[in-house]
Amino acid sequence: MQTKKTIQEKLLKKLIFYKLLTFSKPETGKDNFYVPPKNWKAWLIYLWNFSNELFLCVGKEKKIFKFKKQNLCYAHFPRNWSFKNQWKFNYLPKFGKKNGEKFLISILHQNTLFLKNSWLVRPFRRQLKNSICLQNYYSAKMIIFSYFNSNQIKLLFNDPGAAITTAKNRVLFLAANKFFQENKIKKIILPFFELLEGRAIFLAAWANKIKTIPLVHGTTCLNSKDRVLEGSTFFWKSEPATLPSQVLCESQIESIYFKSKKINAKKVGILRKFDLLPKIQETDNILVLLDLHFYENYLMEIDKLNSYTKSKITVRLHPKISYKMIKHGKNCNFDFSESLYVCFKNIRPCEIWLGETGVLFQLKNNIEKILLLKIQSRNNTNPISLYASKYPQVFINNGQIKKLNLHTRKKLFKIFKKINIESK
Repeated sequence: MQTKKTIQEKLLKKLIFYKLLTFSKPETGKDNFYVPPKNWKAWLIYLWNFSNELFLCVGKEKKIFKFKKQNLCYAHFPRNWSFKNQWKFNYLPKFGKKNGEKFLISILHQNTLFLKNSWLVRPFRRQLKNSICLQNYYSAKMIIFSYFNSNQIKLLFNDPGAAITTAKNRVLFLAANKFFQENKIKKIILPFFELLEGRAIFLAAWANKIKTIPLVHGTTCLNSKDRVLEGSTFFWKSEPATLPSQVLCESQIESIYFKSKKINAKKVGILRKFDLLPKIQETDNILVLLDLHFYENYLMEIDKLNSYTKSKITVRLHPKISYKMIKHGKNCNFDFSESLYVCFKNIRPCEIWLGETGVLFQLKNNIEKILLLKIQSRNNTNPISLYASKYPQVFINNGQIKKLNLHTRKKLFKIFKKINIESK
């Protein structure tokens, strides 16, 4: 007769191999990163990741403190952190100040196929005082097993992208599982729960009966709805035993969605510290805000405008995008200032054209300036389009600009109120 422990172990094994490492989009089930089979680059990435993980087993912390009744937050380090006298995690700036709050960090992962260079990140293991580095729980045995078992090698030949993802996330799961077994943890907050590595931490915590609390940061755009909302719901509902204790949501959109799926969710408001953009004396300048995805499509259309119009337009991309990464629209004006607040004060725009970006909260003082940017080749997936069939928009096509629905500007005030974005 199977015991509860045996049943849980079998379920966990099933989840690791069939749920954890597949793309969250339920209708496809494909891996998050596609690499063509028999691609020699895949082997290089695979060996790069293996060598970097193995290197961090050398010289790891010998003395590891045991923790009792701790509350944790999983995070990358130093990505998404800022330093002013001390390190602060941007998504939860107040977390870690109280007794019993620690960060569980990975210094290798960055939500790409590539892991970071272990030579460069190795010093970070000791920089954060109120943290536990998962790489201290690595062992050569778990890494070699994860990368070079027979099933893994077969997968590398048939589906290199899945093999790369599977190996590095299995190591992460095993390290997290080892940590949870050796320490008494009450609950863990997961700001990146929708990512594959977030699922690895989630399942390790669930296997050790630790409360899991996913955090949805920002406002979800339509192009990430399948990953953040639908994919996560599919993942939890397929195995009800893995349902989280509670899902924290910064905006109303996600809270309403999860509650409609009978998942315990709570709207907590914006947890990050933002400076609202000031109302200032306007010029005739235009600020275009684009996101991490599909920005090239918009740049191509903006670049077709005449030089006079283009001289008034300044494009601000996602902070992760550098000028070297841009392929189209090199003749456009770009802003790479340290914050949107600084950018706004420098440009003093009369209009703000929103691409596929979730930046909404900071614009609350300037709602009347907002127009949604539309182009022929893309549907703008901005959250605003979730709530209204008609809203102010600017349409660019073959060098021509057409503004539509300007009389509906007042609708934006209602939309912002419906989304109910507020700071804490």
